[in-house]
Amino acid sequence: MDERPFPDKSKKPDEENLKTTLSKVFSAYTKLLKQTSSFKSEWAFYKSSGWILKVYDSKKALLYVVPKYNEFMVSMTIRENERDVFLKDHNLSFAHEDLKNSKKYPEGYAIRFSIKTKKEFDNISLYLDKLISMR
Repeated sequence: MDERPFPDKSKKPDEENLKTTLSKVFSAYTKLLKQTSSFKSEWAFYKSSGWILKVYDSKKALLYVVPKYNEFMVSMTIRENERDVFLKDHNLSFAHEDLKNSKKYPEGYAIRFSIKTKKEFDNISLYLDKLISMR
C-alpha cells in the first residue's frame, strides 16, 4: 500500500496541513467540498489507511475522500440503476471502462478516481453532479 500522509490517529487533518499535503490539488478538494455541501461530512480514522473524509446523507455514504501527497482519491459505491444510467451517458465515457470492470458488492459497484489534475477534477465533478441529482 502507498504511504498515506495522515497515519497518526491523534492528528486529524485540518485545512492547513491538507493545503500543504494536497498542494496543487487543494483547490479541487475545496471545490469538491462545496459541491457536496448539502451532505454531511466527517473525518474517520482507519488503522489500515489513516484519516479518510466520509461524505454522506442520513442513509448512506456518497463518497470517501482519501488524501495523498499532491493528489486525493475519491471512492464511491454506485447503485445498479445509477451504473446503468452512467454507462449510457456519453459525457461520462471517461469512467465507462472502470464502471464495467468494477467489483460488485451488496451496496453496489465500487469505483475510485484519482485527482491529480484539473481535468481529472472536472471529470469527477461532472460525475458527482449527475450522481447527486440521482440521489
